[in-house]
Amino acid sequence: MADWVTIAAVVTIIGLPVAIIGVIVNYLPTWKARRSEKIMERSFGADSFDSEQIKAALECYVDPDCSVFDPSGEDDIRQVVPNRAPLFDTIDEFLSEKHEGKHVLLLADSGMGKTSFLLNYYARNLQKRKHDRKRIAVIPLGRPKVISKIEQIDNKKETVVMLDAFDEDTKAILDHRERLQQLMDACADFKRVVLTCRTQFFASDEEIPKETGVAIVGPRKAGEGRIYKFYKLYLSPFTDTQIRGFLRKHFPVWQFHKRKEALRIINAIPELSVRPMLLVIVPTLIEKKRLITELYELYEFMVESWLERESSWINKDILRGFSESLAVDIYRNRVERGMERISLKKLSELIRVELSEIERWKLTARSLLNRDAEGNYKFAHRSIMEYLYVTAFIKGGADCLNEEWTDLMKELFISWASHQSRENDSQISQLLQMSDFSRTGIFPLFERGREPQLLKRSETLTSSVSRRVRSRYSRINAKWSTAFVVEDRNGDMTTFYDMAYDLKFSIPVDNRCGNSELMSLFQISPVDMERENKKGKKSFRAPTLDEFDLLYIINEGIPFADPFGYYWSSDWSEGNRPLCVVFGAIKEEEVDTRLKMIGQRQPEKEKANVLGYTVFELNWRTPGFYENPPRGYAIRVSDAMPYA
Repeated sequence: MADWVTIAAVVTIIGLPVAIIGVIVNYLPTWKARRSEKIMERSFGADSFDSEQIKAALECYVDPDCSVFDPSGEDDIRQVVPNRAPLFDTIDEFLSEKHEGKHVLLLADSGMGKTSFLLNYYARNLQKRKHDRKRIAVIPLGRPKVISKIEQIDNKKETVVMLDAFDEDTKAILDHRERLQQLMDACADFKRVVLTCRTQFFASDEEIPKETGVAIVGPRKAGEGRIYKFYKLYLSPFTDTQIRGFLRKHFPVWQFHKRKEALRIINAIPELSVRPMLLVIVPTLIEKKRLITELYELYEFMVESWLERESSWINKDILRGFSESLAVDIYRNRVERGMERISLKKLSELIRVELSEIERWKLTARSLLNRDAEGNYKFAHRSIMEYLYVTAFIKGGADCLNEEWTDLMKELFISWASHQSRENDSQISQLLQMSDFSRTGIFPLFERGREPQLLKRSETLTSSVSRRVRSRYSRINAKWSTAFVVEDRNGDMTTFYDMAYDLKFSIPVDNRCGNSELMSLFQISPVDMERENKKGKKSFRAPTLDEFDLLYIINEGIPFADPFGYYWSSDWSEGNRPLCVVFGAIKEEEVDTRLKMIGQRQPEKEKANVLGYTVFELNWRTPGFYENPPRGYAIRVSDAMPYA
């Protein structure tokens, strides 16, 4: 008995200090964040941010890396970017006296932590020794009268100004070049300028500004230009080490199994390493044992959790409804108001709730809807507004299509479609066929394919779908859902519009028809069609084999092809012979003698018992070929022989 008492005493002596140390280690980041928050509230330079924003930015923060390369250009967004460096050290060097530059442009996608970095850098600067400390002002650009606020800052020559979210500046949305020049002129006298922006705010790399338009005053080094240039940096996705560091801050060592489960979720959803704000959701996902695989589901879970927390004082459906209405109103009227916020009066008119009632709303630090210092209402993070805007459209908000969508809105819609296609393909098809997406900029999902060409035998039998197909969207692959295909039957022809690739295919309803033109299957893009219509004529060409891969998959979901009909391709074999295909299974002895079988092409190799379609080349030397060509070939002889 004494031995057991001794053992218990030893365990207590050892375990108690370990437990105390564990509590201290886990509480330390929270204590540091609260201390920094109090310091920031009393200091110059961060008065545009309220305590809730500061608290959210500082808690459990993981130091990010940066790179001079754009990580969104990588095939795998989690791929380690070469030449990455700690962002804090890089900005320290840039702000040092020895650095010759004056302006840095920090780029990242939505939710990657641009604002959080600025606030954390500001907070850490305040904790340095006085002679090492810099005078920093952080200015959010998504507010009206920003230029006036910048001009009111005194002692500019000793101040570093950090301009946050150029993409949220409503004047930049109208003309980013002119607005950038206005901002840089206003900041010309500051010691250093840091500007953050969403990467995809600029349509291409060529549009990302390289020069500030601010002249260098004083002597210049040999070869140095007259104008200050932007030093361009990109926020890098988290590495595995950084993600594990985040998990250690949320899960103490005795919850190792939860860390492991969280890591599994993060590995399954690449956006979690790219958008740190979403990482905060992971501990709650673990607690509630939710299985989530899509970006859309992550935001849905975040919003639903908020609605549940607020349900004690307001009905969830009511809060959801006016939140979606608010998101649409804020986004559509952002330019007119000069900010992505709404006044109390406008909010009252929008949702038809009395001012006094709105003022009593119990919006806490964890609310997704906040009030700023001026009494305007906004969403805690812009991506919440973007998500609610998309859900408002899905629920019937057709007016949401009248604006160009942000890159995250497009990603969220594609993620929703990907998730929905596993459950209810018809809802997506109906929504796509009834909607005009031309102003949103969502489509096409993939880059346009190649033009017709001579193909080697290996290329003839290698499907494009099994190879990498470039897309602007991370949550979609080349094997798109047939929900993105719109069908239109008109007379003797059926037209399939493949929205994913922005291609139209015209197909005869009856392949047994005697009209030779209706025996052929043609492809034309809407762009080509518009160009040809302006010329007053129509231009046809048969599909390439890459486009037949798409047609094969369409045919799997929406059968249209004659399984034993020959369809001509615009590609040619390396022997200068036209190629054609048959979608059905055909024996070699049944092949038309004027054709030579090359082999099977398989767009969907991973599917068992799927042969794909058969590819043939034309045998020019067959006796009597020109007197009796294979059906459908007659109208192609004159204008489809670029290599003959």
